[in-house]
Amino acid sequence: MNQQIVSALQKIINEYGTDIFDDSRRVGALLNDFLQGKHEGERRLLLLILNKGIPKRMMQGHSFSDAELRSHATHISKKYHSYKTAVVSALKCWQKVLSSQELWKPPTSVQKEAEAALKSLCDKAEHGTVEAQFELGRMYEQGRSIPKDEAQAVYWYQKAAEQGYAEAQFRLGLMYEEGWGVPKDEAQAVYWYQEAAEQGYAEAQCNCAWLFENGLGCHKNKRLALQLYRKAAAQGLPEAEAARQGLALEGYSVERYRNDWKWLYEHTWHHLSKTVILLLTSLLLFVIQIVRLYNTCLVFYS
Repeated sequence: MNQQIVSALQKIINEYGTDIFDDSRRVGALLNDFLQGKHEGERRLLLLILNKGIPKRMMQGHSFSDAELRSHATHISKKYHSYKTAVVSALKCWQKVLSSQELWKPPTSVQKEAEAALKSLCDKAEHGTVEAQFELGRMYEQGRSIPKDEAQAVYWYQKAAEQGYAEAQFRLGLMYEEGWGVPKDEAQAVYWYQEAAEQGYAEAQCNCAWLFENGLGCHKNKRLALQLYRKAAAQGLPEAEAARQGLALEGYSVERYRNDWKWLYEHTWHHLSKTVILLLTSLLLFVIQIVRLYNTCLVFYS
């Protein structure tokens, strides 16, 4: 039992940190998972130990004497007399793990500053500061200083993107394209990439071009893709230049489209000119016929 409890506690601490012990119900559930197969009474006793707040005091560096541990064991196990020895053993394990210097240290001034900075950032984000909203989204996406949570990252990116923050629009488009923290939606990805691309954000121009080139979330449009690749490449994005050259090898180029438009313009104007001349000639002949008829009538009736 001792080694199992120590192992279970260390797994919980390694995965969730010592703050997890603020939630006794959750720790109790985790212990139940780790100690499956043990007698129900022993698991209930461990939960009682949690609810008495003993582990938290141990984490804070309080060291219980053997007499105190026996006293706690007697009080906790009075309804489970046959488990008193198990309770004493469990309490010793708790103390060994939770009061060790490796697992609990008083917060340093650097940690306190970091916590204050995080709180300040959250407050600013809540009050609509777009830079804070984006930075909080990045922290949630990367799991930096706070637990990784892609759904929360999407939430804060959306807040910043709706205020026109180009980098947040790009990151939000990427989350939709990849299905990170939100159901995959390439149409939404195209929308947010375009919003950022219109502000000159090179990565968004390149990603949006790729979606248009392949017809993902939109109608395939290689002409528009080429234009976006060129804009991104002009800002020094190597993957955009490579994609632009790839389209050029397929026979797509801006010069080609320019020539196509020139040809269309010249041929349309040529045919249009012929039509206009024919119509004007017909109109002139019609007017001449009317004048002749008018003169004939004047002669006849005079």
